[in-house]
This record gives sequence, C-alpha cells and structure tokens, in this order.
Amino acid sequence: MTTAQLSRPVFIVNDLRIEEMTYGEYLHKYWSEKVTSPRGIEPALFIQEDNEGYELRKWMGSRSILIDTFNSEQEAELSMYEDWEYECLNSSTDAPMFEESYEQAIALIADENGKSPAVIRRYMAFQALTDKAAAIRREEQEREQEAFRQAIADEAAEIMPDKQLLNEVRTAKKLKGNEEKTKALAVAQVAFLHRIGHFPIRTDFWKVFKIVNKKPLQYIQP
Repeated sequence: MTTAQLSRPVFIVNDLRIEEMTYGEYLHKYWSEKVTSPRGIEPALFIQEDNEGYELRKWMGSRSILIDTFNSEQEAELSMYEDWEYECLNSSTDAPMFEESYEQAIALIADENGKSPAVIRRYMAFQALTDKAAAIRREEQEREQEAFRQAIADEAAEIMPDKQLLNEVRTAKKLKGNEEKTKALAVAQVAFLHRIGHFPIRTDFWKVFKIVNKKPLQYIQP
C-alpha cells in the first residue's frame, strides 16, 4: 500500500449517477468498520501518538486494544488502509464496488440499463448541466436568505425597547392561551412601533421583536 495508490481516482456507480473519489476515500467510506466509542461514532481502527511513535489501535467497546506500533504516522495510516483493503477484497457486504475509470462506469450503467455508452454519456452531460443549475440556484437562495437574516438583524439594531413595551411584553407572556398571548404581544408591539415612529417593520415583524424583546435591561430607555 502506498500513498499514490490511495490517491488514485475511482468511480462509484449509484443508479444513474457516478461519484468520483480517491481510493483512500472509498476504503474509508465503505470498508472502515464504524463503532460507537467514548468519542462518538468513528472507525474502529484509529491512530494514537505516544512517546515512542504511533500506535494503531482498535476500539473494543469502551476501551481500545493495541494492534501495532510504527515509527511514523504515515506508516500507521498505510497499515490502517491495508486492513480496510483486506476487508474490501475478502468480505461480502452490500457496499458498492468501484470502477477504475469514468468510461468503465459509463459502460457499467449502459450494460445495466440496456443502452449504448453514447446514450449514457449524453444523459450524464445533461445531468451535469442540471446539477450545475441547481447548485447555482441553491447558492442564490442561500445568499438571499443570509441577506434577509442580516436585514432583520440590522433593523432590530435600530430599535431600542422602552419600559412600557417591556412591561406589556412581560404581561402578555403570562397569559395562558397561545391565541390570547400572540394577540396581546402583537398589540403591544404595534403600539410601541407607532410610539417610536417605526411602523411598519420593513423585514419580519416577529423575528425583529424576537431580538428586540431580548435586549439587555441596560439598553432599555428610562
């Protein structure tokens, strides 16, 4: 096992999609036994540094046992990947096998679906364009959502609650029914906005007041 072997690309076929990853990522994702350790869910094999070098250890319940010791972290890491590769070559699970090239992955999909490789390549090209467009839309939506969250925070920063609002909000929150509580809060907050000349709210009424009503007491006007 070498670092060059671990870094070579492999291709995983999942229905009509092809996922590219390194051989090392493939072994880690599909062939490293996962356990619940005192540190959470992680691979059973792990590397630990000690005064004399590096230990390859394995979780056995809440404790770990020593598998081997190494002079360098890289040697320990390669040994760990060799163990995962052994599992890959000798164990029978439902983990997907990999293809060595993109073209081999195309050929596999074509064979499984009774289509020609040319048809599958055209489909993959269309799928890539669709995925790119979807990614662009997600990025735009995330930017818009972040801009709106910032606008809410900015508007809330403009508003300093007064003592009357604080008292009315406290009284409203003591009401038992949700409908009565919501109505009382809305009345108090709208009246407050009119009182300070900041009506209507430009962004989101309830989200702005969620911030405003939690402002520290030292910021409340006398």
